[in-house]
Amino acid sequence: MKLKYWIMGLLMLPLLVACNDEDDIDAIFMGRTWKLSRIMLNKSTSALSPEEQEKVSKSADNCFIVSFSGESFSGRTLNETFGGTWTVDGKNQAISFTFKGNIPHPTDMASQKMLEILQNANKYGGDTRNLEIRRADDSSFLLFYPLN
Repeated sequence: MKLKYWIMGLLMLPLLVACNDEDDIDAIFMGRTWKLSRIMLNKSTSALSPEEQEKVSKSADNCFIVSFSGESFSGRTLNETFGGTWTVDGKNQAISFTFKGNIPHPTDMASQKMLEILQNANKYGGDTRNLEIRRADDSSFLLFYPLN
């Protein structure tokens, strides 16, 4: 009878060891390219007009993206490119971006909002299937899906 409990205890041990409060930031970010799907004010309100949302939705796979590798990131809005360094804390789901060089000043609203949120981001959420990047004041956020 004691052997039965020992075996059950040993079988349950991996379940306890595998639990971790930290996100797997390597799986979520490293070497990944994320495509913007929506810009939101809250869970149900878009920050974009229907026309601007359509522009994002129908854009090519090389537009409205952010790619991560090591300590650097790069991205593209509709017509502009940008990049810099980034930091992430998987335990607190904190993220920040430091842009290098001149920050683009796009004319379309979706590109402007995307850059503005990235510049003021301090939180992220999600996993390997979706990514949410939030402004520091929690007033809006970007929703992404993976391209790779």
